[in-house]
Amino acid sequence: MRRSHPVVAPLEARRLLSAITFAEPGYYPAGLRTPPGHGAEHVAAGDFNGDGATDLVVAGDDISLLPVVQHYARVLLGKGDGTFAAPSPSMPVGVNASDVAVGDFNGDGRLDAVVSEDRDDSLVHVLLGNGDGTFRRAGSFHSGSHSSDLAVADFNEDGRLDVAVANAAPWTPWDSLAPAFPAGALLLGNGDGTLQRERYLFTGGRVQHFVEAGDVNGDGHVDTVFAQVVIGPGDFAAPESLVFASIANMDLPARPATEVPAAVTGLKLADLDGDGRLDVAVSAMRDFMGTNGVAATLSGVGDGRFLAPKLYPVSTAIANDVAVADFNADGRPDLAVSGEDGRWGRPMPVPAVITLENSGGGAFGNGQIFPLPEDAAYPGDLAVGRFNNDVLPDVAVALPGSNQVGVLVNTTKAIVSGPARLRTVSSVLNSAPLARFAVTGARPTADAFAVTINWGDGSRPTAGVVVANDDGSFTVLGSHSYRQARIYRVTISIRWPSAETARHVSAILRVAPRRG
Repeated sequence: MRRSHPVVAPLEARRLLSAITFAEPGYYPAGLRTPPGHGAEHVAAGDFNGDGATDLVVAGDDISLLPVVQHYARVLLGKGDGTFAAPSPSMPVGVNASDVAVGDFNGDGRLDAVVSEDRDDSLVHVLLGNGDGTFRRAGSFHSGSHSSDLAVADFNEDGRLDVAVANAAPWTPWDSLAPAFPAGALLLGNGDGTLQRERYLFTGGRVQHFVEAGDVNGDGHVDTVFAQVVIGPGDFAAPESLVFASIANMDLPARPATEVPAAVTGLKLADLDGDGRLDVAVSAMRDFMGTNGVAATLSGVGDGRFLAPKLYPVSTAIANDVAVADFNADGRPDLAVSGEDGRWGRPMPVPAVITLENSGGGAFGNGQIFPLPEDAAYPGDLAVGRFNNDVLPDVAVALPGSNQVGVLVNTTKAIVSGPARLRTVSSVLNSAPLARFAVTGARPTADAFAVTINWGDGSRPTAGVVVANDDGSFTVLGSHSYRQARIYRVTISIRWPSAETARHVSAILRVAPRRG
């Protein structure tokens, strides 16, 4: 049987203007209201009840019947339309939760959570999901000292999830008499929700404040990338941080550090410039003297090292976290930073999410500010997910001041192309289908689009025809005559003028010889 040939492959998409947009924010309680700045601080996204809708797990302070500070983890079940239900019953997670992450730690197909705790003798708490948005405790495991961040991955490639932890102070393994040593911690998973005794992740004698997991040297093994805040933004000196990798299976795993001239507050890994290598995105603070929050990107060299950072001002006095996602569906990852909206001029801060659009080549545009005016404190962590089940990623931001989660549902108008498959074509095309695409938001009529087709044979471009399909998508049709039998790369430009957006796709056509 003859195989069909893929003739449409997504190419780089180009937007006419920065047009990332969100609906008015929604606010969802994460527990009982607490004193300002002590509620929901950390948030992660995942489907905890298996209904296909993305939920949120939140960790932070809450009012307790005990005369001590107590932090909790709770799930807010998503309804699939961008809204969330009341929080599930709480699960205690110590006295100072510092991060939360998700994964299936016991292999039962239900999503679990792990929470790090920042104290002298730190712990990570594994919470097994019951499949209905509630948890049961699997155990608490020593993770070092002042554990400030964690990452989840299969570090030893045994099919079980493990946990890497950043430690902001020197530590020694539990029950060991060895001198304290600055290092990250690796806790290997047993596959039943429990973790093995912690072991060192060597960091070159540096303490760490943030950690992410990914293959940064291209050898197929998961590495760890750390950020160390050397000088904080409140010190009487220029803030400074170091970003460096610890490479798996190396005798000297800690790679040379790259300096960031700011105090890092959030860390993520992604291929930001499209070269196939993982890069680093951070949120950071230069100082507290003005709107000196920044986003910064560090390009990966491919061997575990990173180039000097590119800094992008985000017009916020505080930058607390960074997230990476393709918010405008153009095929390039964008940045989001949790901060505040200084345009309001109010005595109390107005929390905000600031997005920076990826303009290609590892560069980012100016920040767009999306305020959450019903709160009056600085925000906490960010989480990204598809909360209303469309193709666009949405944003959730922890709001400690009111013990809520703010949710921004993405309403960006974008063209989303999909691959199409056609057989070898004849030399004469008559209204042949060349590309298939969909759009986000309200569906327009077919005449809302303008299409230009470059046939790849040196002839003048011609206009294409857009027709609407029954499933809500659209198809581009084109007519042309080729003189020679060969393979042609056809470039199709789809423009949506009213939405100020465009997308380019490529069709590879194999033209058969003429008969006779």
